[in-house]
Amino acid sequence: MRKRLTGILLLLAMLVLPASAETEQQPYSTEPISALWNTYAPELHYYYAQLSEAEKRLFSARYDALATGDGALWNYQIGEYGTLERARVNMVLCNDCPELMFYGTELGGSYSLVQKPGDAYLAANPEKIAMYNEACASAAGQLDGEAASGYETQLAIDEYIKRSCTYDNKSSWYGSEEGHTAYSSLVKGGANCVGYTMGAMYLLRMSGIPCLAVYGYVGAAPTGSNGHMWLMVEINGRWYHYDPTWDDWDSAEMKEDFYPYLNLSTEEIKKARSWDEAETHYRFVFPEALSMEDNYYVLNGRTLGKAWKTSMYTLVNGARASGKSAVGLRFADWEDYREFLKNVSDGSCYPLNLLSFNVHFVTEDGSKFVYLWW
Repeated sequence: MRKRLTGILLLLAMLVLPASAETEQQPYSTEPISALWNTYAPELHYYYAQLSEAEKRLFSARYDALATGDGALWNYQIGEYGTLERARVNMVLCNDCPELMFYGTELGGSYSLVQKPGDAYLAANPEKIAMYNEACASAAGQLDGEAASGYETQLAIDEYIKRSCTYDNKSSWYGSEEGHTAYSSLVKGGANCVGYTMGAMYLLRMSGIPCLAVYGYVGAAPTGSNGHMWLMVEINGRWYHYDPTWDDWDSAEMKEDFYPYLNLSTEEIKKARSWDEAETHYRFVFPEALSMEDNYYVLNGRTLGKAWKTSMYTLVNGARASGKSAVGLRFADWEDYREFLKNVSDGSCYPLNLLSFNVHFVTEDGSKFVYLWW
């Protein structure tokens, strides 16, 4: 009798345990199942494409946890992932998904510190995300739908953010989502550099333009300080660095012809930025930005060469005659730029000293840019 009872118990165990284990180990989808994932073409998620299959499953579970409010998904098969894998997934959630409107409040400088949001947060999140995305999509609908190129669309996006947003890094915002989302820059009207970046990324991707967020510091290496975020964007098949935050100086004088950070090469941006090499810490790879061909000042003939004094005089006079109140210019050569700075300081900038204008060096962090207004 005892043997028969033992056999029955073993049989029951064989029937129950494998089914339970199979349920626990059921593989999650490598893409989120939430409709939010299709806000724009999913292949535009640049960093997500570099995740391993296992990492994509954890990413998708966490994405759906935020999008659907199901907290049980956050720690999907958590034992199978090390610190690096979780950090890579969290970086994609925070930096590659502007539609999520998510910024881990426990970042503390490391994506490995992102924690599962609380139950109350998750319960309210789907409705909040839907509302934020509807408002941001409305902002996207205000862009010029007849733009002839990706560059013109990018320019329209830059103009929209300048009009709609003011830089704001209030202490109460730091480390919170409030100033870090696309909604904050596109709709609410105030954002820090992360919010500017997420807003520009949202509109660029909604327009089908590939882009990615870059995290780093203001200033050239090795002395760069103050954490900062900007974009890399693909225009006409070429990659560029684009900083929407520093393209918006929130000054009445600098609303016209002011695009110092629209489409710079890596060589140029490194004079003004240094970055936390994500490919070193988190093993992601950046595209190469080798060209200046789609830079605003290159395209518009505002890059000054050896005859820069005559060219500047002509450009300023031409801008005045056309009713403009300002003009932005770039120098092709550092030697000429330094000569200009010296001439301005000692008043020897003939024939420019015959004109009356103000000089503003907004980009004192190393770029060869100057802004003149009158």
